[in-house]
Amino acid sequence: MTSPVHKSPTTRALAFGLLIVQVLLAAAAGYWVFMQTFLVAGCVDACRFEVVSIAWQTQLLVSLGSVVLSTLLILILYARGKETWWVPAVGIAVVLVTTIATTVAINVATRV
Repeated sequence: MTSPVHKSPTTRALAFGLLIVQVLLAAAAGYWVFMQTFLVAGCVDACRFEVVSIAWQTQLLVSLGSVVLSTLLILILYARGKETWWVPAVGIAVVLVTTIATTVAINVATRV
């Protein structure tokens, strides 16, 4: 009888480590995009404030949602004895893509 995948300390450590990286990256990305919203101070009436607001809120919701979803999926897959390391890896990719997209959107919206 083979042991389930989740019994491996290496697999558990990798998934847990990547989840911690995802949480830290999500926090840093949220801070980065929040600081980007201060660009509106330099463009007065030429800014598209609604785009800046939507981009910032989208970044925060996607970052938080990806962390929550990753945590839940890790718990579910772990209970079923499946590989879990890929879940936070996908979450990290989602946070990075969202951060790049929102940064570009804010830069375009605040261009004078």
